[in-house]
Amino acid sequence: MLDKRAEILVYSTKVRTFGMRCIRISALLALFACTSVPDQFRGAESPLLYDAQKVARAESLVIMVGGALSDRKIFGGTEAWGADGRVALVHYRLPGMDGLPLDHRLGIEDAAAQIRTFLAEHDRKRIRLLGYSTGGPVVLSAASKLTGDVRAAVLSPAVERAGGLATVFRGTLDILHATITSGSLNRDTVWSEYYKTLLYGQKGRVDPSKKENIRRISAKQAANIIAPDSDFQAAHTKNLSRWRIPDAMTLSDKAVRFYIGSEDPVFSRRQTQLFASRLGVVDVVEYAEQGHLLFFTCPAIFDDIAAFFEL
Repeated sequence: MLDKRAEILVYSTKVRTFGMRCIRISALLALFACTSVPDQFRGAESPLLYDAQKVARAESLVIMVGGALSDRKIFGGTEAWGADGRVALVHYRLPGMDGLPLDHRLGIEDAAAQIRTFLAEHDRKRIRLLGYSTGGPVVLSAASKLTGDVRAAVLSPAVERAGGLATVFRGTLDILHATITSGSLNRDTVWSEYYKTLLYGQKGRVDPSKKENIRRISAKQAANIIAPDSDFQAAHTKNLSRWRIPDAMTLSDKAVRFYIGSEDPVFSRRQTQLFASRLGVVDVVEYAEQGHLLFFTCPAIFDDIAAFFEL
């Protein structure tokens, strides 16, 4: 049996070991702040991806903007919308995604202006804008200065200044928890564990009723669950961390709707509701026991959005 001094020594060793793990994972997070991506908003290649013939024939255009570290596959549930040719899908690609070079940084207002310039050539179309997370502020800003038949929907919207310290603190705790749970300091292993929290939130990741869904989705997306490197992180989020709702921005004459998970670990319900309140005229549809990745956990959400878009 250990004496008191030995017990203290063992306890101290455990504390130091845990502390070193925290320091190492914090250092890993700090790497995201370093980047070699040029400090510019517009790259050499157009980020817009579409079929010109389908756009010319369509009655409605759906412009889609993904979130940080996501490609256009997250909008796979929209493919059926364009089946009969009345709707054309247009993807706004983020730096380094879907064949676009990682040679610039996403600028919220710059991206919105690019979308408006594109749509100016199609002003007789019904315009529908769909954003996810970081893509939310982009489509909201674009919608605010468009005229005509315009509707905007946002999945798990990013809020002003990317949520600030509250989101950073919450995310750091979640990643530290993933580090401890996984028992590893390997970046990809930790991120795979954190992915469970993104799916269903902190409560859902340990809910036995969600276990099979987490296993199934994680297995299907295994090739895509890779911890972001510093270049991607900065290219996709640095501008968002400084973005505020512009003073001149108004959505009073637009139909705008947010679709959120009640357990979103990235942007909390309170943060989203405050953001919606500041915008003034946003409907918020909440999905119980869901996290940040609604397109995976609630695939029927695209049917709900299609109904809102009147497609």
